[in-house]
Amino acid sequence: MRPAGNPAPRGRFDRGLLPDPETYYIATEGLAFREKRGTWRTADCPWHGGQSLRINLASGAYACMGCGERGGDVIAFAMNRHGLTFVEAARRLGCWVEDRSAIAPPPTRPAGLSAADALALIAVDAELLAIEALRVANGHVLDQNARQAIIDAARRVLLLATPPGGRR
Repeated sequence: MRPAGNPAPRGRFDRGLLPDPETYYIATEGLAFREKRGTWRTADCPWHGGQSLRINLASGAYACMGCGERGGDVIAFAMNRHGLTFVEAARRLGCWVEDRSAIAPPPTRPAGLSAADALALIAVDAELLAIEALRVANGHVLDQNARQAIIDAARRVLLLATPPGGRR
């Protein structure tokens, strides 16, 4: 039951956006696997420190043979490791899709924007897009705020690149 004053989160979980388990456990959680091959890998347990955490790289499931911590996927790991609710963990992993009706419509093209100002705005957004693309390429998992910043930047670039009348 939800405590009074905490409205239901607006959005939905999208399993297809879950990060790859191997990338998540190595890049986000900083775990080092002892084995180089195989579906099940062993790492140090972040709960008790022993060398007995077993992780399934196909499903993301994990089980510690020492302390008994276990879960079925990377969402469960994030929830247990960081004390998060399901929605908080899904947002942190970038697989919570906010309710689109709660998001403001895209901005309208500003009137009277000079070409120099438009180029300056595009340059700032292009830098943001490039930085986030490099972070993703290096295994970083985007949170919902970063994901929304990318969407907003892309909308601004498209808006500024579209001439009045809507055709390119």
